[in-house]
Amino acid sequence: MLSQDKQKELENLLFNQDFSSNINEDKKEKSNVITQTDRVLDKKNKKTNQNVGTQNEVDIILPESKPFIPVNPQLKKEKKEVYKTPEGLEKRSYNFFKSKDVTKKNLIANKDWEDDAIYFLTVRGGYTPDELDTSEKVWNAFAEHMRYYDVANEITLGFDYDYLLEDERPEERKMRANVYGRLLDSWEKFGGEDMSFRKAQDYFGGVATSPSTIFSLGAATFARRPDLALASNFAGKPIKKKIATYLKQFFKKGALAATYEAPFAVTQSVGKEDIRTKIKKEDFRPSVVAIETGLQITGGFLLGGGGSVIETRALAKANRLNEKYTQAKLKLAANAKVNTDNYLDSITKVTGGFKWAGSKKIFKSENEATEFAKRNYKRVSKKLEALNPEYTALGREYRKNIKPNQPGYIGSLPENFHKSLVAAALRVENAIKLQPGERITSGLHRAITEGILQEDGSYKLLEIDGLQKILQDHNLSLDEFGLIFLSDVSDAARTLQAMSQVKTFSNKLNELTLQGYTSFPEDIALETAKNTKKSIKYVANFFQNLDRAKLGAMTSQPSTTLRNNLNAIFRVGVDLITTTLNEALHLRNPFKKDTAAFAKYMFRPAEARIFREIYKDAFPEDAAMLFREAADVTNSISEDANAKGISGVLRRFGTKLNVLNTISDNYVKQGALITFLRRNISNLPDAKKLKILDADREVLLAQKLVDTKQYPNNEAAQAFIESLSPKGLKDAIKANKIPEVHDFFTIVSTGRLNAIPKEIMDQSVQDTYAFVYQATMKGDGYLKKFSRGTNRLHKQMPFVISSFIPFPRYTANHLKTVYEYMPLINLLNLGNIGSKKLDDAGYSFLGKTFKSTTDMFTGVARDKGNIFETIRKGDASPFLNDMAKGLTGTGLLLACLEWRYRQGNTNHWWEIKAGGDKTIDGRPIYGALAPYMLASDLIYRYQTNTLPGDTGLTYAQYSKDAAQALIGVTLRRGMGLMMLDDFIELFTDNDEQMNRNMVYEFFGNVGQQFAIPVQPVKYFLGISDEDQRIIPSQDGKVNFLDLFLSRALRGAPDIPGVDVSGAVENKVLPSVKLTLEKTDSSGNKYFSPDFKYESGSGEIKWEKLWTNSASDLKTSFELPEEPAINVFKGPLKVDSPISRLIGMSKRKAKNILEKELTLLNIPTYELYRFNYDNPEIEKEAQILLGEPTSEFNLEVRMAKYLISDDYTKFTKRSDQKVATSPIFKQTAPVQVSPAQRTRAIFAKAKAYIAEARAYAESRLETFIPKDAPYSTTTLKNWKKLTKAKTVLANELYTQQYNTIKADGNRSINIYDKDKNLVTPTNVWDDREYFIVRGSLTEESWNKRSGVLQEYIEQANNFSKQFKEKPVGSKRK
Repeated sequence: MLSQDKQKELENLLFNQDFSSNINEDKKEKSNVITQTDRVLDKKNKKTNQNVGTQNEVDIILPESKPFIPVNPQLKKEKKEVYKTPEGLEKRSYNFFKSKDVTKKNLIANKDWEDDAIYFLTVRGGYTPDELDTSEKVWNAFAEHMRYYDVANEITLGFDYDYLLEDERPEERKMRANVYGRLLDSWEKFGGEDMSFRKAQDYFGGVATSPSTIFSLGAATFARRPDLALASNFAGKPIKKKIATYLKQFFKKGALAATYEAPFAVTQSVGKEDIRTKIKKEDFRPSVVAIETGLQITGGFLLGGGGSVIETRALAKANRLNEKYTQAKLKLAANAKVNTDNYLDSITKVTGGFKWAGSKKIFKSENEATEFAKRNYKRVSKKLEALNPEYTALGREYRKNIKPNQPGYIGSLPENFHKSLVAAALRVENAIKLQPGERITSGLHRAITEGILQEDGSYKLLEIDGLQKILQDHNLSLDEFGLIFLSDVSDAARTLQAMSQVKTFSNKLNELTLQGYTSFPEDIALETAKNTKKSIKYVANFFQNLDRAKLGAMTSQPSTTLRNNLNAIFRVGVDLITTTLNEALHLRNPFKKDTAAFAKYMFRPAEARIFREIYKDAFPEDAAMLFREAADVTNSISEDANAKGISGVLRRFGTKLNVLNTISDNYVKQGALITFLRRNISNLPDAKKLKILDADREVLLAQKLVDTKQYPNNEAAQAFIESLSPKGLKDAIKANKIPEVHDFFTIVSTGRLNAIPKEIMDQSVQDTYAFVYQATMKGDGYLKKFSRGTNRLHKQMPFVISSFIPFPRYTANHLKTVYEYMPLINLLNLGNIGSKKLDDAGYSFLGKTFKSTTDMFTGVARDKGNIFETIRKGDASPFLNDMAKGLTGTGLLLACLEWRYRQGNTNHWWEIKAGGDKTIDGRPIYGALAPYMLASDLIYRYQTNTLPGDTGLTYAQYSKDAAQALIGVTLRRGMGLMMLDDFIELFTDNDEQMNRNMVYEFFGNVGQQFAIPVQPVKYFLGISDEDQRIIPSQDGKVNFLDLFLSRALRGAPDIPGVDVSGAVENKVLPSVKLTLEKTDSSGNKYFSPDFKYESGSGEIKWEKLWTNSASDLKTSFELPEEPAINVFKGPLKVDSPISRLIGMSKRKAKNILEKELTLLNIPTYELYRFNYDNPEIEKEAQILLGEPTSEFNLEVRMAKYLISDDYTKFTKRSDQKVATSPIFKQTAPVQVSPAQRTRAIFAKAKAYIAEARAYAESRLETFIPKDAPYSTTTLKNWKKLTKAKTVLANELYTQQYNTIKADGNRSINIYDKDKNLVTPTNVWDDREYFIVRGSLTEESWNKRSGVLQEYIEQANNFSKQFKEKPVGSKRK
């Protein structure tokens, strides 16, 4: 390990930067305390391999042989408080001040205090010398930290624990604890200072940035539906009633926030006392915990209640919009009832000569026509009445509110609504000229695909406007009319014989959905059919639901929600920039209210929340789909509602785990939906603007009169309007500025949401889905079909697609978002390639590929070069939208390049500086920005001369980086890529030699994914418990049980006294074997895949699961897991659990070797890969290379080499060049001799690694694993056998076992270690068994041999019997 002085010295040499040039001598003196513990080149290390640093070529020199010690043994250890000060607090001069003397002036004048403060702020806070170059700066930074500590900010406390635990060296750890304790002691004695803006700012910041505060306020505000009971005329209430309303909301929300705050408050205060008690060696103070908890709960109450005051006014104002909608809707419903009754009356009063649509018969009497009409009414009515309401969101909503046989309902639907549906259906049947025996779904499908026969013999396609006109007359939305189609499907399922016929029928409904004629997708229709058809019982697919539960577990952590929120805020900012540019390109006002609407609704959500309720009322099916629970996990609104039994429990388990994600997701969606609707309606071309009907203008006038307080209520205003003459009404409308065309708010106020053009509503909903990466790609292009097909397979093939791409919809949307913002490239409309509809419309291949550009130029040509006219008509909109996104993307790329320069040359593209040379993994945070960061890194590497081409490496490293950046989900090692690698190995290697079975690893990874929800518990415990921070090893596992448990339980908290692996026998689980070829009787091999399954044997030993006695518990604190070892940095642990909990992975500062590898862009896997052919040897080599005290430690040996003249000679050049960023002119040194330095590092590191492996092999050569009849050398020799010798060994084994001697006994018998007779299978599977020749006696048992060793020798010696002396050889 290297000291910080040596670290800085090497940075100067390697990274061509003078890190200390700006530090004055006085400042250097203050900083010397930081290097009090020297880590590098101590006497012990200097005695080891002194000439290593000067060797040009490294030979493999093995140290003196030592007695073998098992690989990383699980040693017992006493549980200790690692950040405790064992001898008590080591006080310095300022700790002896009397309380009255502990003032700011005295402290900053005390050098001991300043040294401690600088040390603490540098190591803990990552402050630079420039930030602490005056006493005032030191005090302000220290006071800010302690004020955050005072309010028990969880992030501050968590990072304090990191400071105390992250350094492994006892002396350094002791020093950190003493510095912390001394400073805490001085702060507790500090009498405080007068209130100042900075002090108030610090305390407010500590409270406001506390995760518990954010959660409590968020839960209190957004977890509940908006209070629609708030009076809409709140502004006109008397002051006393206003105060009463405010107080009611204050106490309601305050109490809710305090309830959520309480458990956090207790935990925070106990955490503070925990640190204080152990460091200062003082008693735990329950009274202090009680007081602090009470103060925090009170603070939560006041903050929650205070927030409600602002929310109450905003919500009351927004509720006025809901009241307008409700009043208008009631009026529309009354008109619709009149229209429905009139129509139903009219069709039963026809006389002679009336011809019913689809019938050739002309009725000659009123009774005949009436009876025919009644039969048709009953036909549609009965189908609706038989429809199970549970299949739709609308039906489920009605079902909640009715009792069996409740008056006013027909089936499960209100009587008036039922009649409106029937009337509308009969009118649609008449309009499409329904054929005899034809169902309305099929008839409508025919009308939009083939057309309706006209009087002149021609066919005319039905347009959606005609259907909407009928629905408006009966106040129905397409969602509501969709019940007619579902009842049609349900009736078809009862009458059609084959499910394939139902499938064909439902396909037509799916086509209607794609065309915008209904909102029910095919899966809901099929589910309705399955549940209706008596001969086909719905059986929930267990594995599909298990897969859904797994996906729910994968996204259940609070950190996922926090990252999603950060990404949403970033995207809102990008949306604001893009919209501003888009409005300017369209020659519209870029600063109108719609532009910043999204940002408004994110921070002032009252209006968006109210509209969410309105949207749910108007479009129940669309709303149920859009605002459903766990939208990333479920695929349809009926999945959770209708899943039954254990399968349903599994599905709902995955859904309920995502409660935080659901709240956050729906919060963003409600803002996105109202924003996109506002914009899309506002931006309609003049020819498509929605004109306001005269009746609706009267409604708007009445509302305006109430809003301006000209009349007290709507009834009075309406009475005034009715008293006006036509001219007076016209004058009143003009005087009150009632518009002639609709905007979003007038549509809602008149209840005319079903008048919004279908394409506008669909586009707004699609944009909302796309914003949260949940859109299903629409269109018939190849890429869009592929995306939908992948989604379908993802659902139908559980654990297959999801193991490679867990969330394919998210991935597709992520790729689409990245592509849409790529400058110039986004003008290629790749989604149109393969579109048959565009082919039919006359587009060529290039025309489809550049459709937006083609449409714009076609419009310009039509308008005779008048581009302004083309823009006004809307033909240029797709092109201008692409241009706006491309310009935004250009800005993002430049910003990312500047950001990349700021992170420095010793960090990867995905790493973010976090102070004190620590870094944060930015990949989960960047989201759609990740590809721009990767592109920026390529530019940066090109400018600094560190691309793979400059160092002599390949660009293969960027393939995984590109996959991570583009797919949007960090690829975990051991998942999809591992499966692909192992699948290839099956065709090339002996499958019996594969210790790392991909089937076992697959199940281990699945188990780990199910355990993800408990990872936050491990992180929480790891804040103060060092053992919980250990990252357990997963390499080197040989049998299935070890491998499965190591992966599945990797993220689970370690519980003292519980030993899962000890309780489960090795063969309690089933095993799977896959072979790809067989051998015929002639010895020829042929391809024949074979899958064998063996059930498990043995039992779970429950008595071993828990330690039985209390005394055992006190002495059985084993290391919870074998820690994973990284050969470049040593034993691995979670560096900062608190950062994991808040969605960021903070990592400790890199060592010199890591910095040099990063600077030269050398992937670590180029230097070292785990050798799975010899896992035992490799595991031992890993420890030798990574253990800090090992003389083979790679970090220390390479650090010595990197500061030696043999290496630094490559970095010394007089003509040092620098690269410069394009905007802010940041600089980075251009690296010299990158190829030579890379080769030197490769040669030296690989030689050191080879030494460790050779030494590990020498130690393990004769080592016999516990109870095993073979050594590690035996395993290695088996792996060396050719395929032919492997087959020979198995043949000899089987043949000798089946050989019967003259005495009737077998030639050999096979026994396990307990002397139980077993039936052999093959040599490798029976490697744990022994061969006994003859009967089992004490003598024969003592002469036993291991199966594996025996047949390796026989296979190797078999050919020797055929060797003959050469002809003509010299005879004796």
